[in-house]
Amino acid sequence: MATQPTERSQVHPQTNGSAAVATEVRRGLSLGRTFAALQYRDFVLLWLGQMTHGSALWFEMVAMGPLILMLTGSPAQLGIVLVIRTVASMAMGPIAGVVADAFKRKTILIVTKFPVMVLSSVFAVLVITGTLEVWHLYVFTIFRGITQAFDQPARSAMIPSIVPAHLVTNAVALNSGSQQATRIAGPAVGGVVVAFFGLGSAFVGVALLYVVAVIFTFMLRVPDHRRPGTRVRVGNFGSDFVEGLKYAWNTPTILGVVIIAMVYHTFGVNYLQIFGSIYAIQILDIGTRGLGFIMSAAGVGGIVGAFILATINPSRRRGLIMMSVLALYGVALMLYATGANLGSLPMLMGMAAVLGFLQAWVLPLNHSITLTIVPEHMRGRVLGLLALDRAMSAGGGALAGFMAAAIWPPLAQTFLGLGCLLSALVLLLFIPSLRRIH
Repeated sequence: MATQPTERSQVHPQTNGSAAVATEVRRGLSLGRTFAALQYRDFVLLWLGQMTHGSALWFEMVAMGPLILMLTGSPAQLGIVLVIRTVASMAMGPIAGVVADAFKRKTILIVTKFPVMVLSSVFAVLVITGTLEVWHLYVFTIFRGITQAFDQPARSAMIPSIVPAHLVTNAVALNSGSQQATRIAGPAVGGVVVAFFGLGSAFVGVALLYVVAVIFTFMLRVPDHRRPGTRVRVGNFGSDFVEGLKYAWNTPTILGVVIIAMVYHTFGVNYLQIFGSIYAIQILDIGTRGLGFIMSAAGVGGIVGAFILATINPSRRRGLIMMSVLALYGVALMLYATGANLGSLPMLMGMAAVLGFLQAWVLPLNHSITLTIVPEHMRGRVLGLLALDRAMSAGGGALAGFMAAAIWPPLAQTFLGLGCLLSALVLLLFIPSLRRIH
């Protein structure tokens, strides 16, 4: 089992991002290196659970965008729904981080899965019976965001407890790869299911997938972690959260990766859920099947990127690589918008694949740095703070939706891509500590 993580940030010779990536690639590629973390039984179960969880999310995503447009006819509603879901997750994120440190993490995962199954089942019934109203959508979105907030810190915090420290990046990349892999089958299958059997059938599939995720979670045999104190008390939650906040603020490496996550989630995460739906349905007029193709292309790029990252398993210059990838991500977003502006489905799919590839690097590097240097008893709270960064996608989602409604959608996304690029350059130039992250 992994030993207690320690601070590993060190200063390395200055180099550019592409050279850093090339240096890591030259360390060698092999099938065994790619799947090294899968030799650990509990990580296999965690990985399979992530696969089913991710499949459910992508089934939901491919159906949710068209459903919202059918109910409201407004691109702005896509942003509003994303805001509601993310704000709910944001509100519970700090509490979820404290809970992940205070209680058994396997129990947290199991407890959060049951309400998700119930919610998804009820939602599917409403869609199938034609009784779904907009307020139902909002209520579902709120509760869905709350349950998701508790899942992620507990799930991610387990990884250093079940694989050795030198395989944390490999394990995080494989987890990301499982999410990206579901983009290949999930959106494609979801699009076909929606086209032939209706939107309700996709949500039935979501509920069934969560049943499988619960089974894998029950099978986990993860050792319990050290708790913050001798007793768990609700009254301690506030002070425990403040303790995690102070730790992140006073640790430059953690503060740096929090800023990276904030920028990424504000400007970069809505290229499929909001813009992909708008491009496929309102600009190119290719419907849900076309949206499934675009999402699947992103999945192909994502799984390739994730498995390459898992194989390389970089242990040096991760901060520099992360910032370089964020800059390239901004450029790719602008080219993706250009494909929509030109009405070119091949260009849209090609750039979606590039975005998926780059996306498979940004967050795994961000999380592997966090998991490697944060002590186990603080891990959940820091991951809870990262959930707050992900909640920045609420503002980004609202901005994307309203900008897409106010101006030409590809132009709106071009501005967001420029935000990623400029932010990465500013961080690279003015926060040198990020370049020295080990």
